[in-house]
Amino acid sequence: MNYATEFPGEYLEGEMLPQDKPIEVTIDRIDPSGTVKAADGTRIERPIIHFKPPAKRALIANKTNCRAVARLYGPDMDNWIGKKISLIQRRIDCFGEKDYPVCRVVGAVDRRRGGRRK
Repeated sequence: MNYATEFPGEYLEGEMLPQDKPIEVTIDRIDPSGTVKAADGTRIERPIIHFKPPAKRALIANKTNCRAVARLYGPDMDNWIGKKISLIQRRIDCFGEKDYPVCRVVGAVDRRRGGRRK
């Protein structure tokens, strides 16, 4: 059991994802930047990608993850709905910390290609 998933919240954090095996999710809907408020009432100035069940949390998308999805499905976010992507934890130096866990889009498994990534 991952400790990070035991706390309430609506959004994915890097620590919640495995480091060794991507998880596949299907995009359900995308809230545009600035349309959703955080718990403290401030607007979230990033798109929020929601996934179909069994996924329970949404991804606050950054430019890196949006570019990765755009490479798979094109830049129009409306065309991403219903598409599969894979998420994994990566560790990077950011936010003034070294080896910080983040969520990354790594592609989608293409079952027609024998399970290889697109």
